[in-house]
Amino acid sequence: MVKNNIEKQQERLEKIEKQIKEEKETIDQKLGYEFIKAAGIDYTELGRSDIKPFAEELAEIYNKSQTNHTANSFNNDVEHRNEI
Repeated sequence: MVKNNIEKQQERLEKIEKQIKEEKETIDQKLGYEFIKAAGIDYTELGRSDIKPFAEELAEIYNKSQTNHTANSFNNDVEHRNEI
């Protein structure tokens, strides 16, 4: 009886893990597609060897923008508090 319950829970866990993996893959595909579309990149100009360096450059730009956004938000909060 206990073994049967454990097996059922294991099956549920495996099913959930599979769903999570599939959802991550879907997000990866959609993100790449939407970026390529928004940037107007021609697939013929983007080879396999270009993808990783390109992704690293995009990640660096994104991370810098997030850092700047966080710093700006902090500065705005401080300025707002000083006005009050």
